Amino acid sequence: MDGMRIYTPLIMVGVLLLACDGCAKSSLDNLFRRDVSDDAGNFATSQLSSESDASSAEAVYWHESWEAAVSESRVKGRPIVADFTGSDWCHWCTKLKQDVFESATFREWARENVVLLEVDYPKRKPQASDIKLQNEQLATRYRISSYPTVLMLAADGQVIGQVKYQKDMSAKSWVQQADALLIP
Repeated sequence: MDGMRIYTPLIMVGVLLLACDGCAKSSLDNLFRRDVSDDAGNFATSQLSSESDASSAEAVYWHESWEAAVSESRVKGRPIVADFTGSDWCHWCTKLKQDVFESATFREWARENVVLLEVDYPKRKPQASDIKLQNEQLATRYRISSYPTVLMLAADGQVIGQVKYQKDMSAKSWVQQADALLIP
């Protein structure tokens, strides 16, 4: 009987998690807006909803779809910053995101200059099969062998250059390196 006292709360937690699965998904959908374009090809700017973003700079949107990023790149006439990352296992990918991509400096620069594409290779978190296949094809196409790798790409997929990240690199230094690739 003592064993039932231990399992009963665990079973109840499991039932609650299953019951709230739709709630969690809708909350996540509200937190991250998706790629949205109307028939004219106008893109809605998606943003993260968080208090820290409101206090610094408006968040920027990272596409996960190559086609959506290319489409926006063509419409806006801006290059694509493609971040090849292992979001749930790669230490340096996490550092790059924290030190650079989540900074107000980067967000302000990105909003004015580029289209963002996250090409993720997670080990633990789920990923749609079409995105997984797309990302495998992109890794082969661009010969990605280490993470993070950040490429600046033209709308036609041609490599403009690679933006390196080094230990303790500031967002300002990263942006300066990326800007140097944009200047013809």
